[in-house]
Amino acid sequence: ARPGDKNVCRKIVRLAEGIENETPVHTALLLYKARALRGLGLLDAARETLTGALRRRKGRSEELLRALRYERALVYEDLGQRRLGDIPAVESGYEEGCGWGAGTTKGSPLRVPLISRLLKETQETSRCKT
Repeated sequence: ARPGDKNVCRKIVRLAEGIENETPVHTALLLYKARALRGLGLLDAARETLTGALRRRKGRSEELLRALRYERALVYEDLGQRRLGDIPAVESGYEEGCGWGAGTTKGSPLRVPLISRLLKETQETSRCKT
């Protein structure tokens, strides 16, 4: 599937339906859902999803929180409410240097290593509690 493929976006939204923001992995899934909603042009729904995902910060990596803030900034920009450079939560150079990778375009998928690392951290945390 190509980035921005509407069918893929619809499928992601369907798969993420009903996900609550309980763990960092859930938060990352909400990020994917918001990106898919933005890809479908459902900007208000994307903004609401991201705002909800950002309500819980405890246990979330700074990288994940930055990705959520960056995506929300893109949604605000698409809504015409703010320009990306006017949003203080978005560090300059974030797109190229912190999680998006050099040469990628804004809105490209979050790299798989972040999801893998979140899953590993969640499994380790679960083992510690038992």
